Amino acid sequence: MNDRLYMVLDPLGRADPYNTAASQRKAMQLFASRRAGRPVSAAVAWLLWFNLWRRGYRLGFTPAIPEKELVNG
Repeated sequence: MNDRLYMVLDPLGRADPYNTAASQRKAMQLFASRRAGRPVSAAVAWLLWFNLWRRGYRLGFTPAIPEKELVNG
């Protein structure tokens, strides 16, 4: 299991709830695709992400909960 879950943070530090992913690339690509309104390739997502980054969006992460600590795990 990956030890981190990545997400996009807006300029105020709030996490976007719809794009939690196991990698930075996937989190950024999901967010860029939703902003574009359609699936985008990784290369296009990076171009879209550069503009978002300049406006204050950042990638953050939270530690994933190990399965043994989940109630039903």
